[in-house]
Amino acid sequence: MCPMTSDDRAEALSRWLAPRLGTDHVSVTGFNRTGSGNSNETVLFTAAWEGREERFVVRIQPGEDSLFLDPSVAREAAVLKAVEAQGGVPVPHVVGVEADPSVLGSPFFVMSAVDGRVLIDMPTYHRKGWLKDLDADARSTHWEEGLKALAAVATLPAEPFAFLAPGDDTPLKQLVAATRAYFDWAVQGRDVGVLQAAMDHLESDCPDAPEGGLSWGDSRPGNMIYAEDGTVAAVLDWEMAFSAPGEVDLAWWVMMEEFYSTRSGVPLLDGVPSEKEVVARWEELVGRASRDLQWFKVLAGVRMGLVMLRSRDANVAKGWLPPEATTHTHNPMTQMLAGWLGLPEPELSPHFLYLMKRFKEEKALRSAVPEQEPS
Repeated sequence: MCPMTSDDRAEALSRWLAPRLGTDHVSVTGFNRTGSGNSNETVLFTAAWEGREERFVVRIQPGEDSLFLDPSVAREAAVLKAVEAQGGVPVPHVVGVEADPSVLGSPFFVMSAVDGRVLIDMPTYHRKGWLKDLDADARSTHWEEGLKALAAVATLPAEPFAFLAPGDDTPLKQLVAATRAYFDWAVQGRDVGVLQAAMDHLESDCPDAPEGGLSWGDSRPGNMIYAEDGTVAAVLDWEMAFSAPGEVDLAWWVMMEEFYSTRSGVPLLDGVPSEKEVVARWEELVGRASRDLQWFKVLAGVRMGLVMLRSRDANVAKGWLPPEATTHTHNPMTQMLAGWLGLPEPELSPHFLYLMKRFKEEKALRSAVPEQEPS
C-alpha cells in the first residue's frame, strides 16, 4: 500500500470531521508540521464549514519506530479529557479520537489549536529565540506561570486518573515496573553502562509513596503554550502521563532545565530560577515539602536516557549515525546520571554534537512557522 499524501489525509479528515462538527461538509487545508511533537506526528490544519473557520491539531500515533513502548493516542486523549473536566490546568479540547488505522494510516486524535508561543529546544531557548529577547522580569513571569501550571497538575484529585495505574501495587511501584519494561524493550540486552546502574538503583531504593495523582510526564516549559502576557494558554504532550506523586514532574522539570542550560553549554538566562528556587516555589504552591527528589531525578534521567537510546537507534536505522555510535551511553543525560549516583562521568560521544546539529536542521526544514513567533 502506498503511503498517504497530505492531500489524501486532508480529504480523509474532511470526511471524518464533518459529523463531529455537526455538519455535512468540512474543507481541510493547510497541513503543516508544528515543529513539536517528536514522539507522535503532530500536524496543524485549518477546517472550514458553514461560514466558520478554525484551526485544529491532529496527533498521529507512531508505528514500530516509536520512542516509547506501547504508545497510545487514545490514552493521551483520555488524559486530556480528564484534565479538562477537572479544570485548573489549561489544555486543548479534544474533538474526537479514531482507533481505526485505515482513516489516516494510524490511530489519531484531533484537538483544538491554541494561540500563543512555544519555546524552542534546539538550539536551547537559553541561547536563542523569543525568551532570550525578553527582559529578566518578563522571563521571571513566564517561569512563575509555568510553575503554577506544574503545581496545578500536582494538586489535581487522584481518582479521575486512576485508570493510568490500575494495578494492585502503588502507582509509583507500577511506574518503576513500567520503566523496567521500557528499559528491557529499548536496551535489548546491550551494555548501557550508567543507565543500567541507574535502573538498578530505581528498583532497589524505590521510596514508599502510596499516593497517586496525575503525573504529566514530559513536564517542561517547552511543552507549554504561552500567551503574550506570560500566562500559560495550554499544557501539551501528555503521552508520558501516569498516576504518580508530583515529584515525578518536579524532578523532570529541573532535570530538563539543567539539560537545556548548563549541560548545553549555556548558563540560565537572567530571570529563570535556579533548581533550588524552582523546588522551593513548587513546595510553596503545592503546600508540602518535596520528598526523595534525588531518587526522582534519577527516575527522570533513566526515562529520558531511554528516549535518547531509542532516538539513537532510529538514527542508526536512517543512516544518520554509524552502528558503533555511542550517543546512547555517552551523552549529557548519562553524565548527569553518573553525577547523581557518584559514578565516573562518561565522556561525551563524538557523534552527539553532530546528531544535535542534524536534529536542528531537520526541525527547521519541517517547521512551517518559526517556533519563536506567535502561532
